[in-house]
Amino acid sequence: MLAVVRAIAAGEAAEVRDILAAVTPGGSKSLLPMLAAQALIAAGICERICWVVPRGSLRLQAEEVFADPACRQALGHGLSVRAADNTPGDPCRGLAGYVTTYQDVAAVPDCTWPPSAGTATCWWLTKFTICPG
Repeated sequence: MLAVVRAIAAGEAAEVRDILAAVTPGGSKSLLPMLAAQALIAAGICERICWVVPRGSLRLQAEEVFADPACRQALGHGLSVRAADNTPGDPCRGLAGYVTTYQDVAAVPDCTWPPSAGTATCWWLTKFTICPG
């Protein structure tokens, strides 16, 4: 996955718009959005990240992993994201992105999607389910 993100950041895979990563439980899924955001924001591919998770507890966990000093040092990043619901306004509030839940998106789908007109956003969807139909 990181090789694909780096290729996109280097302009070698501009046609790639979607990445699907199948990660086992305990496989450090939380690092993937951090690594993608770090590379894509640094390359100017996107300006912010929106990470959508299934539960509020995971929304807070995602915010914490971005702020974790050990992760910051190991990965060499200084990005921060904010746990936010889908209320009007800028959910990032000056940070590199925000984390919200599928329920928040469904409750007010037009509110902040996309988060800001004209702002390139990297979308990261965690544990989503594709329903037939």
